[in-house]
Amino acid sequence: MKPIYVTTPDLLTNQLLPEYTLSQNQTGVVSNLIDNIVYEKPSGEYYYYIYFANRIAQLLDIFQVGDRNDTLFVPDDVAADARAGKCKIILDHSLEGFPLCDFNTENFNRYLGDLKDSCVFLTGDYLRSTKNILDTKYINYWELKTFDTWVWQEVKQYVKQKLEKTTPAKYKAICKNRLFREHRIAIVKRIHEYELENDINYSFGIVTQHGPGDELNYVHRDYTTRTINAARIFNYDPQELLAWVTRHGERNLHHEKVNLSINHASTVSQNLLDAHSDSYFEIVAETNYVVDTVFPSEKTFKAIYFMQPFVLCAEQGAIQALREQGYDVFDDIIDHSYDKIKDPDLRLHETFCEIKRLCKLRDEHWLNILTSIKPRLLANFEHLQCAANRLNTDW
Repeated sequence: MKPIYVTTPDLLTNQLLPEYTLSQNQTGVVSNLIDNIVYEKPSGEYYYYIYFANRIAQLLDIFQVGDRNDTLFVPDDVAADARAGKCKIILDHSLEGFPLCDFNTENFNRYLGDLKDSCVFLTGDYLRSTKNILDTKYINYWELKTFDTWVWQEVKQYVKQKLEKTTPAKYKAICKNRLFREHRIAIVKRIHEYELENDINYSFGIVTQHGPGDELNYVHRDYTTRTINAARIFNYDPQELLAWVTRHGERNLHHEKVNLSINHASTVSQNLLDAHSDSYFEIVAETNYVVDTVFPSEKTFKAIYFMQPFVLCAEQGAIQALREQGYDVFDDIIDHSYDKIKDPDLRLHETFCEIKRLCKLRDEHWLNILTSIKPRLLANFEHLQCAANRLNTDW
């Protein structure tokens, strides 16, 4: 692979805008997972690496919400190399999976200017929606990061115990809904409508964004807007749903008491492992549900890491994407036909029909299932361990 040029030795990425210098703690991106980073401009062909940071990129008018009129920022000598075909400019947005509809195509083209053909956009969107704007590659960042982050002794011990488990679990399923999103509101509402609240160990956060302090995370307008949007998408009366969500309030998992205002993407505690151990399967409440993308995040890969079969509350095609990536989705045990349904309300309805069926299986049945699929759970775990082999570096 060609060397990746980063201009500042104490960073692992370059600036997206001239006035915004990235600090060290904002560089947990694909560059952390590869070795060929250099800090002096190579004499031969190379890549110039920019972390397309969401918090900065959303200031640009390439997004529908942007309000600036910038052009792509690269040093003059790098721009000259790019125009001469010596350099490719990497825009790494692989931590996110935004679909094409989130971008303003005209403004994105203007932002890239005559460097557009020298740019490669790395995305977490498995469908590569932005390929219609510029050269786009899917990067399996969260698959890589999951195993990279959690190779801990506690997890290894958990995996051993999971494979040997013979005693009934307290819950049939675990379902984490930490950040307040429309589909997670509907998931928690359906848990109660299907009278599954005693069968599913679930959390429910009412913070609308992660941040360092509670005062930054709860925005009443966003709370109301997302609830009303959930009512529109999933066919509820807006005022009744808002009242129900307010009455329900925030909830932690049984076994785990954490601050749901904090991003727990890279958090593994013994309490969380205990919560997973005390359930047979996971209901994964993914980042996205209603947009035209497939963005497999750490939420999906945690289920695989924690040795559990799973139902995905995610975008249409999310299960098929896992099949294509070589994972066993346990089709002989779980009916994933919901994955083919485009309409989000109908997809969630069919998903919960299957969840209810799985929750009604007796403990003995579930213990027999888990015993019979031990080799397959372990195979999924080992396939996740080999995620680096699927890192697309053909940029």
